[in-house]
Amino acid sequence: MLHAILFVLSLAGCLSILTAICTVSHVTVTGQLGCGDRALKNVIVELREHDSLSPDDSLNKTTSNNKGYFSIYGEECEVGSIEPYLRITHNCEDGILSQ
Repeated sequence: MLHAILFVLSLAGCLSILTAICTVSHVTVTGQLGCGDRALKNVIVELREHDSLSPDDSLNKTTSNNKGYFSIYGEECEVGSIEPYLRITHNCEDGILSQ
């Protein structure tokens, strides 16, 4: 039992040190979503950050406006640099444009 308590305290101490030395990085992405010659409106855009040892972090979510434009901002405290990416989920009407 004593070993378990010491392990938890050691782990908490290590996490505190890592949090103290992390650097906050900021990222902003703006863009326009389209399918052929048509703007994609109300599409969910998620800003995520890749982590090697744990599940990726969701930094923020937004939706595109009626002209397909979006702007999204996020920040993350990491030891080292962040690896941001966008997750955009849509089907573009299976690639068929309605005229």
